[in-house]
Amino acid sequence: MAQIFRAGKSSKQRSKQVETVELQIDSLDHQGRGVCRHQGKVGFVDGALSSERVKARIHAHKSRVFEARTVKVLTPSDQRVTPFCEYYQQCGGCSLQHLDASAQLVHKQQAVSALFDKFAGATELPWMSPLTGQTRHYRRAARIACIYDKQNDQVKLGFRAAGSKKIIEIDHCGVMVDAFADGFDALRQVLNSH
Repeated sequence: MAQIFRAGKSSKQRSKQVETVELQIDSLDHQGRGVCRHQGKVGFVDGALSSERVKARIHAHKSRVFEARTVKVLTPSDQRVTPFCEYYQQCGGCSLQHLDASAQLVHKQQAVSALFDKFAGATELPWMSPLTGQTRHYRRAARIACIYDKQNDQVKLGFRAAGSKKIIEIDHCGVMVDAFADGFDALRQVLNSH
């Protein structure tokens, strides 16, 4: 999902001790993070869905907001599904596999509408019926991360971890089209042969 930023006042991140709290999620933001309120601040929680109660670890505090990551879902949403990808919890490539595919369509349309309303004042958008396809093996392009590991004298190949420069090495990708999905090992071998 595209991210649109508006220049604003800079706020330095306050360093606080990492804490784990129970949160009630009210909605999703345009990036698919759960939105909640806790101790007078707005929170953005990775891995949480609307209407869920979660235990989350707060990892960033700012003056009026905080960011957290779901540790445990206490009361799951009816729209929660088990992600099909074995790398989902570490990989930063997909952010909504835990949300039902039809609910993803609704969420994405609402997110785009809200952004157009906020930044362009467009409250009524002429939406067409959404195009739907496969829920797996649909992507023809992806930004693959590659780095040379001097210590092991090998190339690491995969996707970046969410919010990190760390590379999660993968053997296959469940959202890439079949022609590319299982090509990671072959590409890794070619890169390591030189």
